[in-house]
Amino acid sequence: MIDIQKITCSALGTNLYILTDVASGKQAIVDCPPVRNKQLQFLTEKLTGKLEYIFLTHGHFDHILGLGDVQERFGGKIVIHENDEECLSDHEKALCRWMPVNPPHYKADVVLQGGEVLELGESRFEVLHTPGHTKGSVCYKCEDVLFSGDTLFRETCGRVDFPGGDANEMQNSLNRLVALQGDLRVLPGHNEETTLSHERQYNPYIINGV
Repeated sequence: MIDIQKITCSALGTNLYILTDVASGKQAIVDCPPVRNKQLQFLTEKLTGKLEYIFLTHGHFDHILGLGDVQERFGGKIVIHENDEECLSDHEKALCRWMPVNPPHYKADVVLQGGEVLELGESRFEVLHTPGHTKGSVCYKCEDVLFSGDTLFRETCGRVDFPGGDANEMQNSLNRLVALQGDLRVLPGHNEETTLSHERQYNPYIINGV
């Protein structure tokens, strides 16, 4: 069983999810936006076990620029898909030129290809490669929860007009997600959560195409 808590960080409202495997107490986070003092304090209160992983859904600056502060305080292996790995050290590929931020200078500890299953105590995270927003976008599926990053949002999807974005790939990724069995709880990289059943019925990018 996995316990999930959320904090929303940065001016772009990026969600950071704190995951705790209840059986073992081992912990991970999904995405790592820039964090301020109050958010670091919250993380300090909630990260009571050993931080095993920092699961990144993709390499844009608003999902990675908290890595320095978080890794320094809590550790955790940085996990990212191979197609977005360069975003960890490339100012342009991380889209840092869009915002007045310091360039990234991080190094991946686990490089994904898609299809892996990562274990956090007794919890298992299936890695789904879902390009479209970026070449290396991934979603993480654990139990009845899908961490969808910037691929799938409530009644919309991620932008495809940034470098590395592709409308056809996004459509294929959305089709793959809505074909997953069950009514999964969807926790996106921005905004509020949703469910796959809601998106199958109301998301225009699924009904009409990207």
